[in-house]
Amino acid sequence: MTDSPSQANTNDLAAKIARLVEERGWNQSDFARITNLNLQTIRQILVPTSDRRLRNATIGACARALGLTVSELRTLPLERLLVRMHEPRRRRPGPAPPLRGGHATRTARLAGAQP
Repeated sequence: MTDSPSQANTNDLAAKIARLVEERGWNQSDFARITNLNLQTIRQILVPTSDRRLRNATIGACARALGLTVSELRTLPLERLLVRMHEPRRRRPGPAPPLRGGHATRTARLAGAQP
């Protein structure tokens, strides 16, 4: 019996995610914590033993954890993704990250930055 095209794509994507996680040196627990996904879900991705299809939200969480877009994860070949894993991270243009901490921390940082 042959796999359907969507099942083959899911298996390929799961294998790609598993290889990228391995390249990062993460175990299943690490990846579950970083993606904020259930450990059982991560096991089903990293050790595919069923006909489970990956949900878009799950793929998105995996892509974000790996520093990729969903499109990059789905379309780029594994070899290109592995090369990108070893490149220095480039900051993507966008707004500055929010300040961490409460109002007092924010006020102290702003006050310290002024002459």
